[in-house]
Amino acid sequence: MIASGRTTIATTDTRVKDGTTERPYMISSNKVAVFIPALVASQERNYDLYTGYSPAEDFDIIIGTGGYITVDDDLELGDSFEVEVKGWIDTTAGADKNIVWKEDAFKLYISAEGSIKAEITGGNSIIATDIDPGVMTIRVKADGVNLEIYVEDMVTPVDEDLIGAAVPDEGTDWLMLQNDVMPYAEYIKIRVG
Repeated sequence: MIASGRTTIATTDTRVKDGTTERPYMISSNKVAVFIPALVASQERNYDLYTGYSPAEDFDIIIGTGGYITVDDDLELGDSFEVEVKGWIDTTAGADKNIVWKEDAFKLYISAEGSIKAEITGGNSIIATDIDPGVMTIRVKADGVNLEIYVEDMVTPVDEDLIGAAVPDEGTDWLMLQNDVMPYAEYIKIRVG
């Protein structure tokens, strides 16, 4: 398709649609991965790949079953930070369903059925409950005094303050989207300060 001029080399002028609804997708070499939100028994769906769209847009990262991302980085959060994730999140119970995890420092994960927990190792934690699986934005914010978790702009404040409870300066690897917690991610942002 690139050689014949049907799409740009970055393929950002493409779209995948289910009827008139755009679906998250990713092009990898000669394959197209499409995120299908749900299928019922014996259901069929047709997905169409369109080319030549303008303006060009970035498309989502589709991790797939068993996939995850590891980043080798010594980024330290301290007591003032934001961690924000957007994508399709599976909030059903399961072991080690880590959305963002820096071992011995910070963890954002599914702690129980419908519960998303942000935890500072050896310090504060906060839980958002009654969260159904689906596309959502999760933001964890610490400002040196408070720890908050937002799920689609609904805030759950922490019960205690953060004074003296900064994220430990431990570990070097960030592990993201572990154990099928997110089939696709639109973005992951980590801000310090």
